[in-house]
Amino acid sequence: MLSFRYFKFGSSDDEEILRISKQLNDYFSSVIAAHQKTFDPGDLRDYIDVYLEEINQAADSGLSSVVNVKNLQASIIQVCIMYISRIQPIILKA
Repeated sequence: MLSFRYFKFGSSDDEEILRISKQLNDYFSSVIAAHQKTFDPGDLRDYIDVYLEEINQAADSGLSSVVNVKNLQASIIQVCIMYISRIQPIILKA
């Protein structure tokens, strides 16, 4: 999940940070759930489908505690943060 070690808790921003975190988690949970409903191992459409296939393979081999939906959710958020950090200089120039 999101790491809050760089935020000062007790500040007025706490509620906003937690609200945004919950919104992100809820959104990605709904996206993952939609992918799970329409999942077809013969037609992997994107990153989420590939990870869902890995989850299925891990469950078959007993590694489901390592590869799971929570890790998928965290991974998606990390990719988003990395993307935003890479385009931040472009955003700041605009």
